[in-house]
Amino acid sequence: MVLKKNETLRKDDLFDSSSLMNPLSFNTPGLLFPAISLLMLAYTNRF
Repeated sequence: MVLKKNETLRKDDLFDSSSLMNPLSFNTPGLLFPAISLLMLAYTNRF
């Protein structure tokens, strides 16, 4: 981001909606939790 002369930095410039509501941040726990729980199930099933 390049600021021109006499241009102030607004709060909207720092936090835009695309970086705030990243869909990957919602998908990551939904994919990680089943994967880890299946790995733990497979590991504990050996004993």
